[in-house]
Amino acid sequence: MTLETMKAQLAELEGRRRQLLSDFFHGEISQEIKSLRKTIQEIENKVELQKKREKEKLREENERIFQTRNMQIVIRRAAGETLQEIGDQYHLSKERVRSIVEQMYRRRVKVEMRDDQEKAK
Repeated sequence: MTLETMKAQLAELEGRRRQLLSDFFHGEISQEIKSLRKTIQEIENKVELQKKREKEKLREENERIFQTRNMQIVIRRAAGETLQEIGDQYHLSKERVRSIVEQMYRRRVKVEMRDDQEKAK
């Protein structure tokens, strides 16, 4: 179920709830209103969950893009390009390029240490 479909369904249910409220005169209508509120809450929860999923997906995609860029920076640095040359290419300062290279090496060392520990077990 898409976010738009859920929003449309929510609007439809909200309209039905308003109609029932205007016709309110029996306890059974009150029960139907409670049921509608529960359904509305469930849909709102689904909408929120969908938003969280989309946000996480976007975060993962951004992370993948930055990791790819960062790996390219490390490779270019290892190939002998200067910090300034790399920074000019990616519109970054020399210090930021140095920081990225250092950060990527630290991550690699952590991964290698973890792999060594797992092999030792």
